[in-house]
Formats: sequence, structure tokens, C-alpha cells
Amino acid sequence: MAGHFSEDGPVRRLERWLLLLALVLAAAGAGADTATDEAAEAPPETEGPDTPTVDSPPPPVRRVVLRGIKFGSDTAYIEPASAGVLELVAERLRENPELRVRIEGHTDEQASEAHNLELSQERAESVKRILVGFGIAEGRLQAVGLGETNPIASNDTPEGRALNRRVELDVIQ
Repeated sequence: MAGHFSEDGPVRRLERWLLLLALVLAAAGAGADTATDEAAEAPPETEGPDTPTVDSPPPPVRRVVLRGIKFGSDTAYIEPASAGVLELVAERLRENPELRVRIEGHTDEQASEAHNLELSQERAESVKRILVGFGIAEGRLQAVGLGETNPIASNDTPEGRALNRRVELDVIQ
């Protein structure tokens, strides 16, 4: 396994911990999802020297969806059940002090676009405050509210709306 991570720079270490975080949260039932660059997800069209092999490292993880973050209805109040997920994120950020992360808040389409944009910003800022409280330098964290602009599921069902109400971490360094 050590051969897979020979380039152990700060971004690569964060990619590994995001993947580990996603696996830990999925195993714990918190439902974390990871996303990679679209190009990394597409299968290669032809085989050649750049074609991934069994010995190739996994594609870089640049983003993780933290499904274990729960908010009160229509508020930025983070429910206590979310503490474990946020503590794990803070622990990984402490292990990689040179990295910066954008915290993105997302909502469903149940309210006005303006309200959802404001609510998503407040939720991202709440997550940022918690991480700062866990000892992460504020300058390493950027809170961004994206409202209802980037749905990952249909807003026509309760299940889809629940998936769209989320917090994502994105590597910005």
C-alpha cells in the first residue's frame, strides 16, 4: 500500500483522509459520499501508458459530502448528534495543518431562492465555527452558502430533498 502514496504532499494526504473519512462515516452509517474530478470517473477510452492499472493509486478525492451533519429545521443550529463527524473532520485537519478547506452549505428548494442562499451560508458558517472551536485556524476555512443551486437529487420527493440538504468539504489548496 505504501507504493500507492509515494507522492505524500499535503494535498495527497488530505485526499487520503477524505477517502478514509468517507469510508469511516459510511461504515458508521453516517452516509458520507465522496466525489472526484469528472475526468477521473470516466473510464479510459483506449489503453496506453497512462491507463490506470491495479497498482495505480486511487483517483484523488477533492470533495466529501458530510451527511452526518444535522441541522434543526430551517435553522443553522447544528444538532448535538453531529459532533462526532465534526470532531473527526477537525482531527484530520489538525493532522494536515497546511491545508485549506471550503465548507459548502446546500439546501433543498422548499423556500425562496434568497432564503435558501442565506440559510446555506449560515449553516456553512456554523460548521466553520464548530471546527474553529475544535482548534482549526479560521483562516484555513472558507464558508460558502450555495443554496439550492447544486442539487444532487430531485427535489420532488422527501428523500431527494434530504439528500440536497447537505454540507460538503472541498479542498482549496
